[in-house]
Formats: sequence, C-alpha cells, structure tokens
Amino acid sequence: MQFQFLSACRPFAGADLVTETRSKGPGKEICVSGVDYLDIGHPTAKKTPRLDLELPEELRKDFSAHTDTLQKIFSTGFWKNDTQVKHTELKILFRKMKNSVIDSKARNTTVKYAYSFKRFVVWSEKYTEIKFVLPANEIYVSLYLQYLMQSAKHYSTIEAACYAIKWAHSLAGFEDPCASDIVKCIVEASKRKLNRPIQKKNR
Repeated sequence: MQFQFLSACRPFAGADLVTETRSKGPGKEICVSGVDYLDIGHPTAKKTPRLDLELPEELRKDFSAHTDTLQKIFSTGFWKNDTQVKHTELKILFRKMKNSVIDSKARNTTVKYAYSFKRFVVWSEKYTEIKFVLPANEIYVSLYLQYLMQSAKHYSTIEAACYAIKWAHSLAGFEDPCASDIVKCIVEASKRKLNRPIQKKNR
C-alpha cells in the first residue's frame, strides 16, 4: 500500500489531500482520495461519533453559542474512559459529571474561556502542520501567544488565551501546555511589554 501526500493540491486550509494507490492485479490500480482534517482530539482517538459522548441537553441550552467547542472537549481525553463504565446508573452519573465540571467556573467565565479557546482552534487551522489542539503541543501554544502579542493592546489578551487553553486541557484531563516555562516566559514578557503607561506628549 502506497500513500502520497499532495501538498500542492490542498482544497482548503487545515486539510491535507491524501491519495492511496491500491494494486488490483497486473496493470490494474485504483486511487482512493480523502481529506485529513485538523483534529481537536488525540490522533489515536476514534473518529466515529458516539451518542454517549454527546453534550447533555442542559449544557446545550446554557451554552448554545459554544456547543461545538464544548462537545469537542467532552469527546476526548478523560471522557473516553466512559467505556469502562458499564452499569446504567453509573453511565447516568458519568454524563452528569460534564455539568459538574462546567459548574466549577462561573457561567460568564466559561463563555469567555470557550470563546478564547475557539480562537486558538481557528488560528491553528491555518497551519497544516498542526494536526490537533487537544492535547496541544507547547511549541504551538507558545507561537500562538507570540502571534497575539504582535497586535494586542494589553497583556490581558495573552493571559486570557493562556487561561482558556489551560481550561480546555483541564476539562479534557490532559496535561497543561501552559505549564511550560517557555509559555510562562511569553506571558510574563507580555506583561512587561504591554503594560507600560501611556506617555503623554509634551506640548
């Protein structure tokens, strides 16, 4: 089986066109093409949608504008462990845990984090080398914060992005990439660079 990655034939940003050539006997070959999308979850995660990983109805109503982001967070990492839960009553408790972990933050905070994390996801989709954002590689988190520093007016923008990425990883049960010393240095640098008092011009 032979795979060819046709980087020059990407139909849109964030996807790689993959062509697989399969031998069907002497002089006979068929080509099967597909698109490999940016994955928010771990690369080994199954792609088949599962009903038991869907977002509870209460969360869909309370966070309707961020349903997609929360759904993706609750479809990877720790939440894949639901296969270990067999009893019906335990499965119900498992689903209710999603509400509980969301309730650990104020609603406005959750909305802010979900919005900020989605911005990180959208930025990541521009680069085909970034294959997944949960868990995120600390180097891409660092690059994203560096990107924000170029246009941010205040360090709170960088700080909020870091908190949001940390929040998403915490909900999914992944290691926090923002715990990296490099990421911390960038956040501290933003505080020094973007927290200077405005100098008034002398007339």
